[in-house]
Amino acid sequence: MRLSTIIVIICFILSGMVSALPAQTTGFVGIQGIYDITDDTGSIGMRGNLDYRTLIDPDMYLHAAFSGEGEIDLNFTNTSDRLLMQVDSTWFLADDELYAAVTAEGSIGGNEDSSSYLFPDWDITYRKFFGYRAINPFVSYRGSSTQESIVNGIKVGFIHAPKVELSYTVGISGDVDTYFASGETDVLASLDLQLSQLIGLKGNWITYGSFTYRTSQDNTREGISGVLRSEFTYAPTRRLQVHVSPAGYWEYLTQLSQWNISGEIALRTDIEMTPWLFGYLSSSIAVSADALWDVTVTIGSDIAWGSW
Repeated sequence: MRLSTIIVIICFILSGMVSALPAQTTGFVGIQGIYDITDDTGSIGMRGNLDYRTLIDPDMYLHAAFSGEGEIDLNFTNTSDRLLMQVDSTWFLADDELYAAVTAEGSIGGNEDSSSYLFPDWDITYRKFFGYRAINPFVSYRGSSTQESIVNGIKVGFIHAPKVELSYTVGISGDVDTYFASGETDVLASLDLQLSQLIGLKGNWITYGSFTYRTSQDNTREGISGVLRSEFTYAPTRRLQVHVSPAGYWEYLTQLSQWNISGEIALRTDIEMTPWLFGYLSSSIAVSADALWDVTVTIGSDIAWGSW
């Protein structure tokens, strides 16, 4: 049995186990309308989320989350859906911490890019805690699988928060990407950086950067690549929140001497209309490596509930 299948089975078993425990549960269900300005096409959709968390004992925390969204075009001909399930747990070991998570992303009916699928990933991380303003190291084993390949890797790094409103993370990782059909194996080396900062009492800014070198027998995969992504959230009032997230991606295929560059930016505004009813308006602009543009606008509303 393929390892990815085993991971999915474990994820579902753990999901069933947590349902028998006393916990706090929150969630939402909502509707949305999506209009792709570039293609002049529209669709309507639904989305929902169920979040479950509990303390098993004073030293162990368990969390499960289930979310999904689906949409259909206005001609009622094409549909797409996306489902996500995660089970994670944290064990507090004196001053240290052990974190484990299993996630499965899937689609029942598929979408424009693929048919139905189920892709798992997993993560086990040990964090050493020396103090709030000290350099706190961590080591992770992580993996993921698709229909084409399975990735396994190790990441080491540290987290440092020199002051309450500022923290940064540095990590170095090595991964092995094995392709099922050909048996070929790619080796990846990466440097990851993340900076998080509070801006006053109403703003939060996170910037993430990654640089990766991949060696491969396939000249369409070997090369260097990188991503730079930022997220800025500002809440001028308790009922209003604005979120801006630009991102840029680049890749240079060394054997082909070929550059691939793309980017996107998204803007979203959330409004709390009542304690249980929320509305949002979002827009995104994306440009691909071949200079093709895509502009999308989404408007929606969610009904949320608290713990029960």
